[in-house]
Amino acid sequence: MDINLIPSVLSSLQDDGLTQSEIGEAIGCSQSTISDMMTGKSGLTRPSYKIISGLEALAKQHGVSTELAPEGRGLPHQPVG
Repeated sequence: MDINLIPSVLSSLQDDGLTQSEIGEAIGCSQSTISDMMTGKSGLTRPSYKIISGLEALAKQHGVSTELAPEGRGLPHQPVG
């Protein structure tokens, strides 16, 4: 996953009904880490493998793409389903 997509993926997961706390619990980090990643405060320069792999798995469970849009604009596809 391109780390620049993390805020969009997190936002899509929230749009799917998950809270920041639930996302954090599912991927093994705190709610404040999720908040910081969404706002760009921290966590985007070198997120851990655990966070990236957990986020990819959670996104897949919720039908959220972690791939760049075909146009290459840096935004993931909208949730499928």
